[in-house]
Amino acid sequence: MYEKAEPVFELSVLFLRNGDGDETRLLLATGATRLELFSRQDPTGLDSLELVKDHATGETFSRRLVLPGGPRPEGCAALESTDACLVFTGKGGRLTVPLSAFAKEQAAAGSAASFGAAAGMSAASFGAAAIRERLSKLVSEGLAKKLLDLAPVYSRSADFDRYRDDFLALVWPALGKRSGAPEVASRVAGCAFDAGFGFPCSDKELARDASLKR
Repeated sequence: MYEKAEPVFELSVLFLRNGDGDETRLLLATGATRLELFSRQDPTGLDSLELVKDHATGETFSRRLVLPGGPRPEGCAALESTDACLVFTGKGGRLTVPLSAFAKEQAAAGSAASFGAAAGMSAASFGAAAIRERLSKLVSEGLAKKLLDLAPVYSRSADFDRYRDDFLALVWPALGKRSGAPEVASRVAGCAFDAGFGFPCSDKELARDASLKR
């Protein structure tokens, strides 16, 4: 529970590691907003996925990042071998772009321009601002508003803030960057909270929960 400032919000974190890589599930609730966030990274560290889901509507928005040396997703073949590939998927479709497109203009010119040409796009349509405009159309106005309204919250949780820097802030720079140290949350029983999202606790988790006061 994060209650040292407004807005107060509750966050549940589940981390798993196995032979397939690392997975993290975050459940966040503040006011009427309830979000499910998921991240996955393969064992090589070259292929990762981050996804946010609006619990109320079921709408999802995701970003897959494949670093050089990783398996190239469909649409990334035209990228230079030294550039990373981003695949954004949402309600409005799918868009693949090079990571360099979000770098400084002079640094992005090479790979982004060549990728745009290979995709049949003009150089003007492949600037960072133009890409962000196209990316924003993959998301409904409702979900976009919820993510933007959470701007004061990201920096307060290190776990939640990870979804901002190399995912959400690429689309909405207005979300800013971390300011100050994250807040130390109070730990409370969370099985009822998780169950409200459709993730019931195991018997072991219920027993652990019983030792915590809510």
